[in-house]
Amino acid sequence: MTSVVPFRLSMKKNIGRKSDKSVVASAAYIARERIKDRESGKIYDYRKGHSEVLFSKIFTPEIVPEWTHDRGELWNKVQETEFRKDAQYARSLEINLPYEFSHEHMVELIEDFVRDNFTSQGMIADVALHKPDDNAASNRNYHAHILLTLREVNADGFGYKVREWNHINQLRNWREDLALKCSKMFESHEYLKTNPWLPQRWLNSHLTLTQQCDKALERCDWEYAQASNHEPTKHKGVQIYHMEKRGIESYVEKNRAERIQKKALEKKPQPQQQQRYQEYTQEDIKWETVTLPKFKKHFELEKAQREIDKELRHEFSHLVPELKNNQPIEPELRTKLVKVLESHRQRIQEQELEINHDIERERER
Repeated sequence: MTSVVPFRLSMKKNIGRKSDKSVVASAAYIARERIKDRESGKIYDYRKGHSEVLFSKIFTPEIVPEWTHDRGELWNKVQETEFRKDAQYARSLEINLPYEFSHEHMVELIEDFVRDNFTSQGMIADVALHKPDDNAASNRNYHAHILLTLREVNADGFGYKVREWNHINQLRNWREDLALKCSKMFESHEYLKTNPWLPQRWLNSHLTLTQQCDKALERCDWEYAQASNHEPTKHKGVQIYHMEKRGIESYVEKNRAERIQKKALEKKPQPQQQQRYQEYTQEDIKWETVTLPKFKKHFELEKAQREIDKELRHEFSHLVPELKNNQPIEPELRTKLVKVLESHRQRIQEQELEINHDIERERER
């Protein structure tokens, strides 16, 4: 059974002093290393008991101090640079990678994504690619953690914070670029033999489920249209997953189920179109999504031509005898008259601009 593409680029709350979180601890966790936090004196050791790290690297802009390539030194320096009580240290991202990719292609994708979106802008990116946890529900959860610095960096060290990196458009661009790079990776290698639809599915994977469904219908990908025709689910998280596995009921999931049930009761009944694609045959879907839009487009084109003909008769009927009757105007004649009309209107606009300029010059005198 076809399932929705597991796209994910989630941005967690920035790691900072106000939230009482250590960026050194976060760096040690994602890299599965042992690092000492000089600010608190604690030693964070995550070398055992966690999922395997397939790849880790610190990506930097071209001109930076040598110590930025040392994970412990880098993030201790980040903390020591900040003095405010509510200071923010770093931005934390997590991305999912297609499980179909080989290890080499995953690393290649990460390197391209980090270079084009982060280091090229002046950020330092600490990246770690994790293998799916042995106890996880799925063995396909290949994902990468990315820690990003918030200050500009040069040969002398850290400078000012760059506020533009906090704009919401940055996140939108990152999501779109990740989907595009995954799609291109599928096209440029042998993965199409598995499923020829994969490039197009990943290309639109950053969109909402409704938008993905519409895109799938446009390309006649009926299986994916049905798979994406449902309400989005909420990510549970690893803690709730392990609680449910041990038979412990989570109050978070209980409250969430109650809210969903309450919302369903309050929601007004929708027409049968709500199940718009599940019960339809492929012929029905093709009619609604391919054939019918063509008819509508043709109808709108004819309507636009009638409006143009009406305007041309109003402007040129005293000059062109062929326009005096109500018969459709020949395409060649219509094209010529439209060009004449556009040229005439352009000359009028230019004359009006010249008059306005003359008036302005007179006022200045």
